[in-house]
Amino acid sequence: MLQQPEDPTGFAVMRTLLMLATLLLAGCTQQLHGDLTEGAANLVVGALRSEGIRAEKKPAGESTWRVSVPEDEFARSVQILKRRNLPPQQFDGLGSVFRKDSLVSTLTEERARLIYAMSRELERTLYEIDGVIVARVHPVIPPSDPLNPKKVASSAAVLVKYRPGAEIAGKEAMVRSLVAAGIEGLSYDDVRVHLVAAEVQPIAPDAPSVSRALPPMFWGILGVLTGLLLLSYFALTWRNGATVRLDELRGRLLRRGKPAAGSPAGQSASQ
Repeated sequence: MLQQPEDPTGFAVMRTLLMLATLLLAGCTQQLHGDLTEGAANLVVGALRSEGIRAEKKPAGESTWRVSVPEDEFARSVQILKRRNLPPQQFDGLGSVFRKDSLVSTLTEERARLIYAMSRELERTLYEIDGVIVARVHPVIPPSDPLNPKKVASSAAVLVKYRPGAEIAGKEAMVRSLVAAGIEGLSYDDVRVHLVAAEVQPIAPDAPSVSRALPPMFWGILGVLTGLLLLSYFALTWRNGATVRLDELRGRLLRRGKPAAGSPAGQSASQ
């Protein structure tokens, strides 16, 4: 009795369906940010996961990272990051601000770079205060004119946005002194500070299950693929079992039709 070898076609079909399911799972995400430092990417992923969104980070370059979220959670992710002022602002250092793109710089360009660098350094300092989520410093430094004996005083406007409940509402004097001390020729009284509380963030919902994190279309396609896998498996099992039973029946029929060795038919067949 010879048993037919198993046909690998069915197993190839199952492998193909599994690969399609994997590709569908990977294709249900959308990139949210693609040029972040690792620290900024960690903050973004942590904030989104605390809100129940399955955010993932992956390398995007030599020193940059990208953050992806489920496609159906993209809009909510954008709103969450906007409410939390994420990703964090990147500050230019003095070296990048004063980098010369030309051999000769005018006095106006050098003065603009200096004012910009001072404002960025002050904003970075204000960000170190607990509770600050946005800091803007706008210094106004009139150019010195030796021909004009009347000197115009410098001034600065400061906007600080802080988290609700943070103990910063009473630190206006500290902010004014920091800005006044950081800009040459600026007096304490010429600094205007505006403190603004951010909107109260809603309580983060419970983390959704996997079935809620993925779009319904994916689960429909995955259900169809799973049904096809099961049908292929049962079809292969039934076919192999039917082949074995058919071979056994054929063998029994052959044994019944073959004459015995001691019978006249068997003796005549042997002669």
